[in-house]
Amino acid sequence: MKQGKSFLWPRLFAGGATFYMKGLVVITLYSLPGCVQCSATLRAFERHGVHVNQVDLSIEHAKRDELKSWGFLTAPVVEAEINGEVRRWSGYKPDLIRKAAAATQHMSNPDRTHPKKLIHR
Repeated sequence: MKQGKSFLWPRLFAGGATFYMKGLVVITLYSLPGCVQCSATLRAFERHGVHVNQVDLSIEHAKRDELKSWGFLTAPVVEAEINGEVRRWSGYKPDLIRKAAAATQHMSNPDRTHPKKLIHR
C-alpha cells in the first residue's frame, strides 16, 4: 500500500471480502479446534480489546498448506498487518500480542502521544 493514498482496499479472509482503510491494524489468528495455545492467544487479544479475524485451519486446507510452506508447523499462527506491513509468528507469544494490541490502540487514537515520547532524559 502506498503511503500517500487513502482508499479502501479488499482483503480476503476465510472466503469473505472485508474492506479496511489505510492506517488500521488487521489481526488474523489461524487456529485449530482444541488448541490450548490458540485459545490462550485469542483470550489475550480479547483482554486487550482487539478484534481478531479467526480462521479455522481444519477447514481452510489451502491456507494451512500455505502456512506450512512458509515454515509454520504449529498453531496458532498470528498475522498482524499494521499500516500495510505484515508480521507473522506462531505459538502463544504474550509480548508480541501486547505490541500488536498497542499498535491497534495507537491507530484507533492517532492524536495520542506515544508513551515512549513522554520520557525526558
